Amino acid sequence: MNLSKQFCAEFFGTAVLVLFAVGSAISGAGVVGTAIAFGLVIVVMSFIIGPISGCHINPAISIAALINRKLNFKQFICFVAAQFLGALLGGLILFTIFKLLDGDNFNGHNLGQNYYSIQHTGHGISKSQMILFGLIVEFVLSFVFVFSFAALTSNSQYVKSKVGNFAGVLVGVTLTLVHLFGIGLTGTSVNPARSYGVAVFDREAIQEVWVFLLAPTVAAIVAGLLAKFLFKEKPIDKTVDNEQIPLTKIEEI
Repeated sequence: MNLSKQFCAEFFGTAVLVLFAVGSAISGAGVVGTAIAFGLVIVVMSFIIGPISGCHINPAISIAALINRKLNFKQFICFVAAQFLGALLGGLILFTIFKLLDGDNFNGHNLGQNYYSIQHTGHGISKSQMILFGLIVEFVLSFVFVFSFAALTSNSQYVKSKVGNFAGVLVGVTLTLVHLFGIGLTGTSVNPARSYGVAVFDREAIQEVWVFLLAPTVAAIVAGLLAKFLFKEKPIDKTVDNEQIPLTKIEEI
């Protein structure tokens, strides 16, 4: 697959994720509605861009893919760049929409940012405890999501026979469950690009965003290594090193 097409697919998919899923949270969809929105975006995007890029739209997923040799390093850099740029575009569109809606009263604070502390202010815990809290929650959530993605899109014959073309749907369901649990704790990131794309518009959020960059990254490394051990992924053939395994059609390379 052409790398420029993969870049565009990941850019578009991540922008849509931020715009519609994070936008649902801002628009008052509630915990359940927001969680469903994140899951539905994954399902829909898996059918649209899955055959092109595999529908990662998350640097944590791309890290696991790199570990399992489903991406080469050049692809990995391209994917991550596209994801961050797409998230920034999605965040900018949201900022513009709600700035126009609220005018001078809008300061960019309530734009779906992730926080490890603001939601727990007044609980009598220290700053270091809040940081640890955020790191642990995001590590657990990210590990579950990334490992599930890696497992459902693995080359395992057993997984392929059971999952078939439903990997994208199952990944979407997993992301929904992760959000249902995590929204009330940290707002649920599990995606460094998604967090950064809206954090840049808020002074407080950008100071805390490192937690939502670090925890999913570490979790992705652990999840990728575990998936590689359990499912014994086959490396990409050098003659097709730009091909992806789409969520909608898992095939042997």
